[in-house]
Amino acid sequence: MIFREIEFGSEAYRQACDLRQEVLRKPLGRNLCDEDLQPEAAQLHFGLFADGNVLACVIAVPTSATEVRLRQMAVTPARHKQGLGRRLLGLVESELLRWP
Repeated sequence: MIFREIEFGSEAYRQACDLRQEVLRKPLGRNLCDEDLQPEAAQLHFGLFADGNVLACVIAVPTSATEVRLRQMAVTPARHKQGLGRRLLGLVESELLRWP
């Protein structure tokens, strides 16, 4: 499994959006629209990958020079209850602590 930042607008970003739609929006009867995504260009996106596919994703929104707010975390349903969310959060925290 590979952890990495996801570039806004990339194929991996599109996969993360699809995962968020499936896990977070669809159960609420809502759709993730392109206009919802424009503010995300200035946010940080991270994911766990296997075989080129996004298994888990999360967005980090900088709120100050030393703080971020995490949002829109999703794990592919087939991998629920396997610790991927916990692993992703730990890796994101470690990554953000290294940032200037």
